[in-house]
Amino acid sequence: MHDVSAEDIKRMRRALRLAEKGKGYVAPNPLVGCVIYSREGVLIGQGYHERYGQPHAEINALRSVKDRSDLLDATVYVTLEPCSHHGKTPPCATELAKYPFKRIVVAMTDPNPQVNGNGIACLRSKGISVVTGVLEEEARKLNEVFLFNMQFGKPYVILKVAQTLDGYIAAPDGDSRWISGEEARKRVH
Repeated sequence: MHDVSAEDIKRMRRALRLAEKGKGYVAPNPLVGCVIYSREGVLIGQGYHERYGQPHAEINALRSVKDRSDLLDATVYVTLEPCSHHGKTPPCATELAKYPFKRIVVAMTDPNPQVNGNGIACLRSKGISVVTGVLEEEARKLNEVFLFNMQFGKPYVILKVAQTLDGYIAAPDGDSRWISGEEARKRVH
């Protein structure tokens, strides 16, 4: 990572927090958040991918900008490389390239073979500076399910079994108690 400031880190964290709001609604797509800051450093737009098949984070962030003139020399922070192919929605990279952004900061490249590097290339071809790898590990952790699916072509599954030492799941009188710890219960249902 070069040319990355503490402010860049702070802004990308905001985008990552926004991305989390899509949990449970966007699969099999990734969780993506996007924030836009004016050249003066003011937050002027933000969005996240809210539902599968609906506009992506970048489009929602652009739509939230009240004054389009604020986009001149603005900086975009997005948690995943903007898509560059037509699917249920048009390509985000092409849409972003229409605006006079100075810089686009990307947490991680998209491993999807239809995108992988093409979104970044599209933006750079329009003279926009693109920085990658900002909070990449956090972005990868957020999208572990998507990344697993991309790598192996299979759904991400966690199997968890809880059983008492005597092999039962309830007391003899039928009373049921938690036999899993709180941490385990956060990840399973």
